[in-house]
Order: sequence, then structure tokens, then C-alpha cells
Amino acid sequence: MAKKGGNINSVALLIGFICICGILSNPAVLGTLLVIIVAVIAIVVFRKQKLQKEEQLRYVEYMKCEQTIGSLIAQFHERPTDFEEYVAELFRFYGYDAQVTAASNDGGKDIIMHKDGCTYVVEVKLYATHNKISREKIQKLHSAMIDCNADYSWFVTTSDFASTAVEYAERNGVYLINGEILVSMIEERRQAFLNQ
Repeated sequence: MAKKGGNINSVALLIGFICICGILSNPAVLGTLLVIIVAVIAIVVFRKQKLQKEEQLRYVEYMKCEQTIGSLIAQFHERPTDFEEYVAELFRFYGYDAQVTAASNDGGKDIIMHKDGCTYVVEVKLYATHNKISREKIQKLHSAMIDCNADYSWFVTTSDFASTAVEYAERNGVYLINGEILVSMIEERRQAFLNQ
């Protein structure tokens, strides 16, 4: 059975070789084939460039818009993992090498970052403003920092932190970014973009 398949493959290769030789020996067919290949490559390159330009224009328009907590929640409430990428991109603006972790089994951290030889873990929560972050969530992030031997940890939310969470964070070196600080960071990036 394997021999029969091998013979069919050999015959197919031989026929292909004969066809190629025939094409190469006929200048008119060869010229047409080359024109078709060049046209296909040009179309593919043009489409790729067009898509990149459209994406760039969307980004420019997005960066021109002022953001509020309400607009962030409206934009990302159906796709909170996209918000994690958005926050990672924000940290990249500030010079961090930021990578979003897998959506499941993230071990209490959504982003892992590196800067100046230090490792940072970040937890991100897209919450309504009345839904404050509890101390337990800060403890979980602190444990994740210890577990992966990171140097620092950040907790980022569109809401705010309960007083017990703030106290725990201050005692254990967890940096907190609430909605107000987050919006000011986004605005700083937007202004830098507009002033380029």
C-alpha cells in the first residue's frame, strides 16, 4: 500500500516537473505566469497595508478621545480581558515590558511586567465605581507576587479600594491605582500622543 502511494507521488512529481519544464520553455506562458504572480503579491501587500492604515487611524481617533471611568466600563464590560491588554499598553507607555497572562489560571495576576531589572505583577479589575476592592483581593495579589518571586505589585481598578484594602496594601508594599489615578494616567498618555 505504501509502495502504491509512493508511486503515485513519484508520478505526480514527474508530471509537475514536465509541466514546469513546458512552462519555462514557452516564454509567453512564463511571462503571463510571472505577471499573475506579481499581481497576486501586489494585491496581498496592498490589502495588508490598507488594514494596517485603518487600524492606525482607529488608534489615532481613539487616542484623541478623553476617557472617563464610564467610557472605559462601557467599552470593555463585555470583554474584560481586552481591558487587561489596554492597561498593559498603558504601562508600556510608561516604559514597562508588559505581558498579559492567560485568561484562566492566572494565579492572581493579569499582567507580568519588567523594568530596570525588576519584575512586577499586576491585577486588573473593571468594576463599577460603587464596587470597591476588598482587602482579600489585595492579599491574593500579594500572595501572587510572593509566589512568582516578583519585586513589586500593582492593583489597577476603575473603582476604588476599601479602607481595609488600603491599609493592607500600605503595610505590604502593594501599589494601588484607582479609577481617578487611572484616568489621569490615560490622559497623560493621550496628551503625549497629541503633542508628538
